[in-house]
Amino acid sequence: MTLLNLLEEQLPASALSVALMGLAVISLLQYIHSTPEAQRRLGRRKYLTLGAQAVFTYLPSAAYGYMWGGMTGFLAGSVLLLLPPRPSLGALRCNRRRDVRSARCSAATPGNKASTSA
Repeated sequence: MTLLNLLEEQLPASALSVALMGLAVISLLQYIHSTPEAQRRLGRRKYLTLGAQAVFTYLPSAAYGYMWGGMTGFLAGSVLLLLPPRPSLGALRCNRRRDVRSARCSAATPGNKASTSA
């Protein structure tokens, strides 16, 4: 969608080429972050790659505005994949259908393992 927004605005060739390079970098970083072995392979470098992805996500938004807004979703996905879970994300454990049906999600807190067992 971001690509379509950029093409629709008929930006100058230089601005469009910079935007396309930014899209390529974000896509590459998202691919690296979403591989199954990303945690093991990146180690402490994951903070550097997340920082780079944040820069490539938010810096171009100053120049491209709403056209660049869709890139924040990729950063959010990378953050959820690479950083340790927080207590505020305990509700994400309710993604299993049977937990939602049985309303056990309301009791799914980080320290309560009995609420998510089958």
